[in-house]
Amino acid sequence: MRLERTITVVVVIMLGLGLTLLVESGGVLSLPGVLLGVPLVWIITAVLLAVAALGVEGTVHAHPHTQLWPFPRLRVGKLTLEFAPRYWTLPALLTLGAALFLPIFADFAVVALILVITAVALTLVFIAQYHSLDAQDQYFGIATLGLNLIAYLTAFALFGSIYYAKQRSLISSPIVLAVTALLSYETFTRSSGLGYGVLGTGVGRFAPDAAAALRRRALILALSAGLLLAEVTWALNYWPVSALVGGMFLLLGFYIVVGLMSLYLTGGLNGRAVVEFTIVGISGMVIVFLISFTSR
Repeated sequence: MRLERTITVVVVIMLGLGLTLLVESGGVLSLPGVLLGVPLVWIITAVLLAVAALGVEGTVHAHPHTQLWPFPRLRVGKLTLEFAPRYWTLPALLTLGAALFLPIFADFAVVALILVITAVALTLVFIAQYHSLDAQDQYFGIATLGLNLIAYLTAFALFGSIYYAKQRSLISSPIVLAVTALLSYETFTRSSGLGYGVLGTGVGRFAPDAAAALRRRALILALSAGLLLAEVTWALNYWPVSALVGGMFLLLGFYIVVGLMSLYLTGGLNGRAVVEFTIVGISGMVIVFLISFTSR
C-alpha cells in the first residue's frame, strides 16, 4: 500500500469540502450557486464521493492477494476494468456526512476541528480497509475495530445532519432508512466475514451457497435496522432538540440495533449480551435526555 496515494486522495477531499463551504457562504470566490440547474455544492459533493471511491479502488487493488478475488468486471473494448463496490460504502458516506455536517457550524474553530477529524478518519479508513482484506494480517483485528468505530462516527454525522434539516418525516425517515441500511450491511458483512478477510467473498471460509445465504440474511437484517431507525426518526421529529442531540439519540439506537443484529447474525447473541446492550441503552438515553434539557 502506497500511503502517499492515500494522503493525496484525502487532501483532495478536504480541499473539496472547503470549497463547498466557500460556495455555500458566498465567500471570496465568485462561483455560481447553481450549474445546469443543479446546486454547485451537490455537484462538488458528488465529485468528492467519486474521489473517495477511486481512493478505495487504489487501496484494495494494491493488496498482493487482489488477483485471487472475483471482483465485478466491466469490459470496454479490449480493456477490462475491475471494481470493488462493496468497499465504497464507508469512505463515501463518511465524505457525505462531513459535507452535510460542516454547514451546521459557523465557528471557524469547530469547522477546522471537523475537517481535521474527517481527514484523520478517512486516512484510517483506507489503511484499515487494506489490512482488513486478509484475516491473516497482523493488524486485521484492530483494523476491523477501527472500521466499526468510524462507521459510528459516520452515522452520527449523517443522523445529525438529517435531523438538523428538519424535513418532514416523509422525507427524513426514508433517508435515515437508507443510511442505516447501507452502514448496517457494511458492518454485518464485516462482522460475519463476508467481503473482508481470506478471499474477500467468502471463498475459502464459506461454501458459495452458505455465503449467499448469509449475505441474504445480512441484507434482510440491514433493511430491518433501517426500518426501525426510520420509525424512531418519525417519532423523534416531534421532539424539539438540537441537531447534535437528535444525532446522538439516533446514533444510540443505531449502536443498539446494529450491535444486537450483528451478534444474532454471527451466532453470538445471548442473554448476557442483551443485558449489556440494555444497560448501555438506558444509560445513553439518560445522558441524551440530560443534555437535551440542559441545552435549552
